[in-house]
Amino acid sequence: MSSRLTIPDQFWNQLLDHCFYVDDDRRNERAAFLLCNRSQTTDHTELLCYELRLIDDGELQSSSPTHVAIPSQISTRILKEADDTNRCVVLVHSHPGNVQRFSEQDDKEEEEFFRSCYIRAPRGPHGSIIMWSRLGATARFWHADGTDENCDKIRISGTTLKIIAATEQPPYAAFDRQVRAFGPELQHVLSALHVGVVGAGGIGSAVIELLIRLGVGELSIWDQDLLHISNVSRVFGSAVNDAWCPKVDVAQASAARVGLGTRMNAHGAKITSRNQAESLKKCDVVFGCTDDNYGRAILSRFAVWYCTFVFDTSALIDSAKGIIRSIDGRVTVLRPGAACLRCRKRIDQRLANAESMAESNPAELRRLERFHSCCIP
Repeated sequence: MSSRLTIPDQFWNQLLDHCFYVDDDRRNERAAFLLCNRSQTTDHTELLCYELRLIDDGELQSSSPTHVAIPSQISTRILKEADDTNRCVVLVHSHPGNVQRFSEQDDKEEEEFFRSCYIRAPRGPHGSIIMWSRLGATARFWHADGTDENCDKIRISGTTLKIIAATEQPPYAAFDRQVRAFGPELQHVLSALHVGVVGAGGIGSAVIELLIRLGVGELSIWDQDLLHISNVSRVFGSAVNDAWCPKVDVAQASAARVGLGTRMNAHGAKITSRNQAESLKKCDVVFGCTDDNYGRAILSRFAVWYCTFVFDTSALIDSAKGIIRSIDGRVTVLRPGAACLRCRKRIDQRLANAESMAESNPAELRRLERFHSCCIP
């Protein structure tokens, strides 16, 4: 079971400014609340922050460098708002002394708080965060039975993407040159990343190959097609003997052959079915390497709904009579606050509708095609 807390970067920056002082010599703990929507699958739980409620010093019952007390009327108001909007509550407080773990006092008070939290706002999970510096934080989820568990990642998403992972693995020796160039911190982030790649053809296989060699910890790949003999010339990691094998299996075998420890999840299907689209939720970042409009439309909406960076890619070679007239490539970054693929006119909505209909009702699609062909003068 994986877990993640996603916070828009504007809220995160407000939290940093609220919890840590730049031109102020006070060092008392401060507090805030996040109101979050939940996203759950059978093996993944995520809280997506949609509201931030900062608590000013004057509203606190008391505070010091080692404690903060929130008046009951404030927490009651927050819990009522959470219940009314069907959202989860995340309690945030700072540790100005750079203490990177929850204290025994935190454990005791939070257990009591979240017991009452589930009474007033029963639909969890709820959670808590300690902000121990401008560079780091620790989070956990609280359950209705009074138990807690560490949150695997905090994802700050907006104009940029930041990942704070609960654990850090020592960099593998194979990544020595990357560590020298970019430092061990980046390698820790890469090893904690779960990246999705939709499409394992010419572009997708190149993306997969590079992600594996960068040291990404986990990859999920979606593609329903088999490898044709004509694909071998442009699909990384494939060989002639792989013809008529699923493309996702070829990618998985290639990762095993490289041997850098990337965990691979192969989905021999499109993301256009609901259960496959929901599998995307576990990914921290997604690369769209599909050439169908329907799949792109789903990725475009997914980026907005789940505050996830999606890199939509495409390439086109235009040739006539053996002469190449143009070679074009495109990468469109979809992120919170940015325009979607429809707004950028990267999707043909008519084709997306037709592709959707072809999957759900092929007979109806053929009927409409015959109807439109009869109506064309």
